[in-house]
Amino acid sequence: MLLARGSNLHGTPDYPAQGLRWMTADRPSADRSAWSPPRRLLDAGVADTPDWFARGPHGPELTFPDPSSARSTILFTATRRAPR
Repeated sequence: MLLARGSNLHGTPDYPAQGLRWMTADRPSADRSAWSPPRRLLDAGVADTPDWFARGPHGPELTFPDPSSARSTILFTATRRAPR
């Protein structure tokens, strides 16, 4: 499962950490305990975060362009850092 919080569109102080997280389970389940702990794939809160996604990603999508390959691509929309 690929997860993202809603982005911090308005630059709200003390907003939760932004980024992309990955969780796995043997099979899809509504039971939270069936899933692994979230593993951070992208952190939008570090000093060198590019402006184009500095206020956080949202709407992530995991694609498998070539079904015969184990490679995948992550696409997401993000909120740009903007002056207050």
